[in-house]
Amino acid sequence: MKKDTDKKDKKAKPEEETQKVKKPAKNKDTSAGYNKNDLNNELERLAEIFREELKNQGELEDDVLRDSQGIIYEDEVCECCGERRKAKNSDYCKTCQEAMRKYPLSLPMVVVALVMIIFSVVSVLDFSQDFEGYYIARKAKTSADEKKMYTSIEFYQTSIDYFAESGFNAKGLKFECVDAMCDVMVSSEDVLVTLESALSESEARFPVYKERVKQYDELYVLNQTMTKMMEIYQDEAFADAKEDDEVYAQAMNAIGSLVDLEIVVPSLDGETRIYTGNEAAVKYCQYFYAYLMEKSDDVYYYIYEVYRIAPEYLCMYGYDLGAVSAQTGDFKTALDVAKALNETNVEDSTAYCIYSMVSRMKGNYDEAITWAEKGLEINTTDTELMRHKAMALAAKGDFETAETVMNDLFAIGSSDSYYATLDYSVYLVIENELGNTEEVDSVKELFEEIPERVQSYLDGEMTVAELFTEGTGDVL
Repeated sequence: MKKDTDKKDKKAKPEEETQKVKKPAKNKDTSAGYNKNDLNNELERLAEIFREELKNQGELEDDVLRDSQGIIYEDEVCECCGERRKAKNSDYCKTCQEAMRKYPLSLPMVVVALVMIIFSVVSVLDFSQDFEGYYIARKAKTSADEKKMYTSIEFYQTSIDYFAESGFNAKGLKFECVDAMCDVMVSSEDVLVTLESALSESEARFPVYKERVKQYDELYVLNQTMTKMMEIYQDEAFADAKEDDEVYAQAMNAIGSLVDLEIVVPSLDGETRIYTGNEAAVKYCQYFYAYLMEKSDDVYYYIYEVYRIAPEYLCMYGYDLGAVSAQTGDFKTALDVAKALNETNVEDSTAYCIYSMVSRMKGNYDEAITWAEKGLEINTTDTELMRHKAMALAAKGDFETAETVMNDLFAIGSSDSYYATLDYSVYLVIENELGNTEEVDSVKELFEEIPERVQSYLDGEMTVAELFTEGTGDVL
């Protein structure tokens, strides 16, 4: 019975038997049985023993950081002062944390902040020197958006000059200025000058500026064509063109031949290109010459040819087209042209000349006067508007006011001999109606030849109202 009991007891203690089997040998490495904390503690204890041994042997430096807790290791050093132990869950010691609460910025940070402030002040001062230029440029763009093109161009040019004084080319502003000028003064030499100053020869070779180079070439041809026409107009060989139909025909042929004229263009990219004359410019020159020579049939033909060929150049001949249309009774075209001019540039007072002319020729004198006055609000020195206002007043019978308007016009001065002829012709009619004989005789002496329509009026063949409302509705 005892043996059975022993066997039974042995079977009842399987855990003890298992433990005996798992017990390591005496010389076997038992480190695998350590938990993490035990292992760290053991390593620290050994490191401390090692340091003590080194210190005893004089091999450990005396300046090792220590505090009441012992040696301060590298990863425990405060990142601010570099001398004390980090506080719990922080990169800084308690002393530095307290200091940061009182003085949030460290000395290096204060220095950096001061440097940034200095640079900011310098930048603001530098920008303020050019601020006026940016402000003027903004006014130029705003004016262009409002279709106040003359004002816009003036602001653009002022801004460009301002930046030039600071050494900046401002080519972007120059391009915008050129586009504005092309809307209202495409034949002006100022357009070419502005484009020339915008791009250097090397820049003009870049593909991105290809269209600007092409634009320059076209404007150069237009300008040179107009210049050649003026040379023909001033040529003594055609001095008798007004009286001699053969000489007139020769002059017109000479102007017409400009379309085949080879014009050498020294382009912006350094290349030299050869073009023929600008056809629209040639037709315009023929129209203008015919107008000066009082050849009405040619006047009508050529101005409509210009409109057909180059409607985009309306700013160059719009007033002439509107005037000719009104004089031929085509009031619809005249008013359409005036509207187009006004929509392109609300400061274009020539549109109001057309409106005033159409109203006068329809016999609406008060309306004609009102249109002229609206235009004069925009451009107080537009002598052509003054002349149209005076004609409307004269047709209405208000000669005293008309005389005052003409005196104001003369105080400003006529733009050239052609307009001087128009101005003195109107003045002559007004003074004649006022009965100022001496003044009439004095004005007559200013003419080499009194215009045909005015002479017909002086001869009693038409009244003032008929002179200013029928036929051309004007003195020529």
